[in-house]
Amino acid sequence: QSVDTEIRGVDGELRANVAAMLSLAQAEDLEQVSVWRLRRMATEATDEVREALAPFGYYSPDVAVRLIEPEADGGRWTATVDIEPGQPVAVTGVDIAISEPAASLEAFRQWRADWPLPAGRTLRHPPYEQALSGLQRIAEAHGFFDAGFAERVIRVDPAVAEARIDIDFD
Repeated sequence: QSVDTEIRGVDGELRANVAAMLSLAQAEDLEQVSVWRLRRMATEATDEVREALAPFGYYSPDVAVRLIEPEADGGRWTATVDIEPGQPVAVTGVDIAISEPAASLEAFRQWRADWPLPAGRTLRHPPYEQALSGLQRIAEAHGFFDAGFAERVIRVDPAVAEARIDIDFD
């Protein structure tokens, strides 16, 4: 069998990431997929959508997946994935500690001033990861070759759509 997948309820980068993570969407490129496998993909779709939306701050989406059999033999199956992303998780607190002597250097103070996810902003994983990589590069550029993270944690409470970020860079 073959399948056509329709993703509804999200656009832009959210939709693109869902399409990249969704097995049903990837199966469109296959000439044939077993009915058993299509049903398995439909079952896995909810978890795949949740995983695809989390980096953008959406931890509690409502997802409905329907798999519709073709009307004629040899026809294509249709999969519809309806997504209500819900409320994005907001950063409610940020605690960043940089040990001395690095903390007193201008490059590290500027990095802290440019932190991309202050309290009140929607939690997004790409800027978080980029900022941490940037901190590591600054440390290496200043000769702190053994520098590292004693802690780098995002604590997410999806029930109240809040996240707290704790970073300890030594």
